[in-house]
Amino acid sequence: MVTETVRSPLDARALDAPARMPVDWRALWLRVLPPIFGFGLLIGIWQVIDPRTLVPLDLDAIVGSVRKTHRVVIVHEAHERVGFGAELVAQIVQHAFDYLDAPPVRVANPNVPTPFNRTLEQLSIPSAAQVVQAVRGLMR
Repeated sequence: MVTETVRSPLDARALDAPARMPVDWRALWLRVLPPIFGFGLLIGIWQVIDPRTLVPLDLDAIVGSVRKTHRVVIVHEAHERVGFGAELVAQIVQHAFDYLDAPPVRVANPNVPTPFNRTLEQLSIPSAAQVVQAVRGLMR
């Protein structure tokens, strides 16, 4: 299928989805992973999955990932409500509910209109700090 495992070594999975604006997800993860290591949050297996396409969705890779780690952090740039992350949560709950040790966590654009101003727009895009905070909350 069209899924790429970006990084493998934690007890959570982070999924990101194609967004309306180009975001350098690898650069985001390069900023996110060192603080996660610094907080001592790496306890097991951590894997970043990039679905590459929404249709077809490589659900087997996602469910397999949840089976290994039992936790999920979904990072995407769309709005939190009715965004792609909500669909991923629905699919994960439907197909891998018994494997989850914690509810899936989404890091997404806040539920407000996307600002036209470039500076404000950047503030609405998920940041490394937000991802680290989500992972810390999930690991408790």
